[in-house]
Amino acid sequence: MFNESSGSNRENKTFKMIVVGALTVVALLGGGSIIYYFAIFAPSLEREKLEFERKKQAYDECVNKADRDYANAWSSSCSQQAEKNKRLLFLCNNAFSDPRNCQIMHGDIHFNPQCILPKPIAAEIENIRTVNMAQCTQNF
Repeated sequence: MFNESSGSNRENKTFKMIVVGALTVVALLGGGSIIYYFAIFAPSLEREKLEFERKKQAYDECVNKADRDYANAWSSSCSQQAEKNKRLLFLCNNAFSDPRNCQIMHGDIHFNPQCILPKPIAAEIENIRTVNMAQCTQNF
């Protein structure tokens, strides 16, 4: 009978040691996971998020610049076209007696930043904008 209780004690001690060992391993793994998350994974995720935001901002700035350049080029071309029309209208009025015919031939002489440009000029400005937008997409 004494031997039975001694064997039972050993089994209890062995069981307790296995349980304590398993709990220690679980605690170490859990603690290691928490340390890994806060020391390595979360900062890496935050860096990726900041990098994404930086690239998005740079892309938005690039697109905005392409749009501004497009509007400025269009407006500048409209201004040049209005000046050209003024000169041609002046020459036409000096050469012919009916100013209405000259107005019809040479178009509007008043500056409008959103004027209708001749097709080749408009196409060139549109092409430059397309190239600039493609560079924004490619770079970011």
